[in-house]
Amino acid sequence: MKVKIYTPAVTIFNKDGSIDFNGNLQVMEHLIHGGVDGIVPLGSTGEYPTLSLQAKKDYLDKYITTARGRVELLPGTGGENAEDTIHLSNYILSRHGRKIRGVLVISEFYYNMDDEDFYRYYARIANEIRGRVYIYNYPERTGHSIPPDIIARLAEKYENIVGLKDSVKDFGHTKAVLEKVKPFRPDFEVFSGYDDQFLLNAWLGGAGGIGALSNLRPGIWAEWVSSVNRGDFKLQGEIYEKIKKLMGLYTLESNPQKLFKEIMRESGLPIQTHCVFPFDHLSGDSLEKSKSLLA
Repeated sequence: MKVKIYTPAVTIFNKDGSIDFNGNLQVMEHLIHGGVDGIVPLGSTGEYPTLSLQAKKDYLDKYITTARGRVELLPGTGGENAEDTIHLSNYILSRHGRKIRGVLVISEFYYNMDDEDFYRYYARIANEIRGRVYIYNYPERTGHSIPPDIIARLAEKYENIVGLKDSVKDFGHTKAVLEKVKPFRPDFEVFSGYDDQFLLNAWLGGAGGIGALSNLRPGIWAEWVSSVNRGDFKLQGEIYEKIKKLMGLYTLESNPQKLFKEIMRESGLPIQTHCVFPFDHLSGDSLEKSKSLLA
């Protein structure tokens, strides 16, 4: 399996909080021309939780239609409850099923979840969503991590659960998923959600990365993916050192979206940089600090 990089794209907003589709088109073209394999519209970097169900429908309709199959798409359709998640997923799959890889569904958040809660939640998702489903595990945002055994049970029972985005600080979790699932589902795609885990993921048979830094430097990421797929270990290591340095960007703000948009605009992309409240600001000199990391 060749590895890939998907970009969880930032979402460009107007000052009033509505979606600026022309700005998002600029980002899409920037990523496609930068050479990424795929884009995740309305992932966590896309500030999706504040959007209404109708706004998500309208945006994803336009986004998928405008992409015209030029890049793989994995839209985020997770919501605050299972009903909205299922409704949005089936809406998008019924209209654009052949143009997307599937839908990315984050686990329930706010409420505590035990092992059986995870299983029952994704069992319902798999039974009621009429298409391919990727599980999204992001404990820093949901407050809980889906155990590898549960992911393996789901992958064994439901053919339409086809992959995982694993945004975990401990790569041991991702490694355990690969070890448990790959023997009986070699086609199961496991993406790492932290940029600096890409190489480990690739070396252990994963699908690659869904990394937000590729919003900023898609060309570096495309080159990194190419170096892995052609076995250029020297270049792999050199680019890893660059990515490891860029990981410092995540520490400059409580959430990176505003900073990332400002960096993208400073790099020449003509976009607005508004973010959802209360994150529509930069603290201190984070933009100046970012320049040294990007040098």
